[in-house]
Amino acid sequence: GMPGNPPRSLLNFMDGEGRESLVIKSLFLQECIKRGVLFGVPIYPTYSHTQEDVDKTLDAVAQAFQIMYQVKGKEVSILEGPVMGGVNVRPKL
Repeated sequence: GMPGNPPRSLLNFMDGEGRESLVIKSLFLQECIKRGVLFGVPIYPTYSHTQEDVDKTLDAVAQAFQIMYQVKGKEVSILEGPVMGGVNVRPKL
């Protein structure tokens, strides 16, 4: 299942060994941005999103997933920028 609660879902991107992959996540975000959809983590739908917004988002995600499927295992080869960094952790004071 998808982590998070239904109105505030998350997408996790795992490699073939079940570890989180920032390379795969970077590719997903890149392909969505190229289609006009900027994701955060978690995903925050709001009442201000129209049906057109939802349709555009679902279309961008479907296209991104298709590309990810086509390049499975070679994601780095089509990244147009650096792999995203991990979550910044606030240092203990």
